[in-house]
Amino acid sequence: MQPVRTWWRVWAPLLAVVAAAAAGPTVSAQGGGGPPGANLQCTPGSPQVIAQFTNPKQISGTGNLSCPPPGGTPGGPPFGPTGASPTHTEPPTPGTPCHFEYDSANQFAFGAGYLWRDSSPSGRGDAPGWTLNAFQDLGFMVSRGRSAEQLYMDAGTSDFFTPWIFDGHWNAQLQCAAQPGDLGWHTPCRLNGTGTFPACLDQFAHPVFGPAGGAPTSLIGVNLNAFLAGQFTGGVITSLPAAPNPGLTNTLTCFYLSNMTVNGRPEDPQQDVFWERIVASPNAVDDEGRHVFFVFVIHVSYRQTTWDFGDGTTVTIRKGGSSPETPPLQCSPIANQQFEVAHTYHSYSPPGGFHVTVAHQFGVDVSEFWVDSSGANRVDYPDVVPPVTVPALPLPFYAMPIVQEEGVPVG
Repeated sequence: MQPVRTWWRVWAPLLAVVAAAAAGPTVSAQGGGGPPGANLQCTPGSPQVIAQFTNPKQISGTGNLSCPPPGGTPGGPPFGPTGASPTHTEPPTPGTPCHFEYDSANQFAFGAGYLWRDSSPSGRGDAPGWTLNAFQDLGFMVSRGRSAEQLYMDAGTSDFFTPWIFDGHWNAQLQCAAQPGDLGWHTPCRLNGTGTFPACLDQFAHPVFGPAGGAPTSLIGVNLNAFLAGQFTGGVITSLPAAPNPGLTNTLTCFYLSNMTVNGRPEDPQQDVFWERIVASPNAVDDEGRHVFFVFVIHVSYRQTTWDFGDGTTVTIRKGGSSPETPPLQCSPIANQQFEVAHTYHSYSPPGGFHVTVAHQFGVDVSEFWVDSSGANRVDYPDVVPPVTVPALPLPFYAMPIVQEEGVPVG
């Protein structure tokens, strides 16, 4: 038996993709590809990760992403079909057996655990009354060697029904009622014993799809410029000679950038950094209350650093580059150093020294992943915002005094 049902997919404003990206998104399935340095695969995984990544969380940027299947939002309303569908074949003839079969819809919810409920029939077989049962925690399946989580995950793209059977006799009023010796209502799902639940349930595929072009990156709910500026520090400028001791004209002055951090920890700024956030589709994507869960990966990569030495000279060093003027041997590395440059001043500094500033630029890409009936999906948004500038300390500048027309070696 298979009840006749019509499925509808509902997706409204989410189909529109923001035009913030400098280039259009690239779409692929089953992971792979994507922003430089990202080697991520989306695999169906535990819905528990939704709570773990409510806020952006730093990740390694390689390996597998656990992508929740379609389902309910944590603490949100249930999802799944409703009602019951009957089948019967014999015409009503008084005194003859009557046999009815019903599928009562199963619904699921995601709360403190994985919740499930169905309906129980009562009364006659031809006109039953249905009582909606209370939700119960699927934890009871553990004693049966089953996974509550797997049943819940399967319900993301399948409808489950409890089969109910009524065996009785047609009475004089052509009503299917239980007579002495009749089974009346019964089901192969003996939920309170050691029955076959959930194998006894009737399962039907229920296609659920996210938007073909992906969700807009605005769904992340994060101001990427402000977020990045809050995660990165631009380090501290120092020099040799160390200000306020003056450097000399026509002699190389050494500058250092040290103690740059990411997410409050010392990091190599030239290494790519990744954050993950999981967001539910704002609206249900079908008429049974399911949501699709988007796994957003924010990828930040160092692009370049611009040094302004305050004398009209500006130098931009891209990732992997080095100082245009080779630092002398006296410019030995210092603790927690990330950058080192050398610069020759050819004139005295004004009172208070030359105003030296350093500004780093970081690029931001976004990838989004989700799982639906088509499998694992991925959309990439390269350069989703213009490069973000992060300044070095001290602000507004590092004062570097320069004296003496004819220099002597630093040392």
